[in-house]
Amino acid sequence: MPQDPACSGQALTRLADADESEELLRRLIADLPGMIWVSGGDGVHFVSPQWLSYTGLSLEATLGDNWLDAIHPDDLPEVRSIWKQAFHARRESIMEYRLRRHDGVYRWFASRGAPRTFGNGPPCWFGVCTDIDELKREEAELRESKEALRTTFEQAGIGIAHIGPDGSFLRTNGKFQEMTGYSEEELRHMRFPELTHPEDRGLGMREFQAALSGARVTVNVEKRYMRKDGSAMWVRITGSPVYTDDRLAYCMTVVEDITGRRANERRREESERRLKLAVSIAQLGFWEWDLGSEACYYSPEFMRQLGYVPGEWTATVREWTSRLHSEDRAAVFDRIDRYLANPSTDFDIEYRVQHRDGSYRWMMAHAVRIAGPQGDHMTGTQLDITERKEAAQRVLEAAQHDPLTGLPNRALVFEYAGHMISAARRTRGQGALLFIDLDRFKPINDLYGHEVGDRVLQDVARRLMSCVRGQDLVGRLGGDEFVIVMQHNGYAAPASAVAR
Repeated sequence: MPQDPACSGQALTRLADADESEELLRRLIADLPGMIWVSGGDGVHFVSPQWLSYTGLSLEATLGDNWLDAIHPDDLPEVRSIWKQAFHARRESIMEYRLRRHDGVYRWFASRGAPRTFGNGPPCWFGVCTDIDELKREEAELRESKEALRTTFEQAGIGIAHIGPDGSFLRTNGKFQEMTGYSEEELRHMRFPELTHPEDRGLGMREFQAALSGARVTVNVEKRYMRKDGSAMWVRITGSPVYTDDRLAYCMTVVEDITGRRANERRREESERRLKLAVSIAQLGFWEWDLGSEACYYSPEFMRQLGYVPGEWTATVREWTSRLHSEDRAAVFDRIDRYLANPSTDFDIEYRVQHRDGSYRWMMAHAVRIAGPQGDHMTGTQLDITERKEAAQRVLEAAQHDPLTGLPNRALVFEYAGHMISAARRTRGQGALLFIDLDRFKPINDLYGHEVGDRVLQDVARRLMSCVRGQDLVGRLGGDEFVIVMQHNGYAAPASAVAR
């Protein structure tokens, strides 16, 4: 820590005299939830009793630079650097570090100090340390949860199993349970070798053991699984280890049923292509457009997807384009033009088209251009993906909102606030950020239980929502902490009025 003529303990005495008395000030400091400290160029001159109680150090073992002995060694270089910069620039110091408790356990703290000058003397920094260990832990758990959720839903529609380091099934999706015939609860009490056909248990075992031991390898193997009913099926398994903070969390395995492919391997290439084409046409909406005219054929399934029966549309492409959502029409036309100019590329697109009931349905189309003696045609399929889109939106909303209060969570609040700040900078406008912390909330949980505490938080959320405008955002940061983000704050709706 840089050396300089120190601010003395007189700074604290002067501050105390300016209010009431040094004794009163010390009592107030002792009652504060955070750890108060005062520091100058030659180190710490004062710490509140909370610091001494937490660290177990004496005052003499804390003053000067001795307080640094309680900082985690990995955090010490950054702490020294931040303090050095703040000292030379005579500016506020803000840092996070791990502080050793009296029992040797390290916990995360946020420290914030501001310089103050008394007369012509050197500046002193007055600051507070706040315990943020639980917040740090919650952030780590949230990252792991989001990663598991993202991975699972990205691979939806195929069997997925998360296998723990001990070989047990930590999580399985519905498709995997359907394939094996076992319930999720049954699989949790099993290990993955138990599903393998006795003759195939050696296949890929070395690679799986390496992955579960921490090696960063990808496993690819084909083997037989035994269903609960005793029947066998061929599966293709792809597995990769997933790490959280450089620690093996689980091995994610994607399992595909390839029984039919194995049974017909000799005729696979041609027969499988025709079979897939036939199945696709049977299950998807089919259309065929004569590129030399407006004529277009729509299959019964195509019409059913939009609430019509065959014959209700005229056989023209305009029947379809006229029902495209206004926001998608230009993109669809542009995609068609680019494909027709270069038909060697694949044609696939997603768009919204109006249903008979007036709603819009999300569709995904695939098509090819076919040359024929009567002219070129564009032939394709249409799949209704509305439920998939809505499910993805629900997943996104669940990841961005607090499940108890329904308010935006920390991630969404920070994203919204970032947009608000950017907009305010562009327009030279104003905004406001209000942080709300509930006093004496913990005793409610302790005396009446978490159910009552949850109802209190829900009621607070409703009251906060009733105090703001429609364009403002109320969010829950976690625990009993809330925040209000106000756009374009001005004299018409000052933040102080909302705070009251």
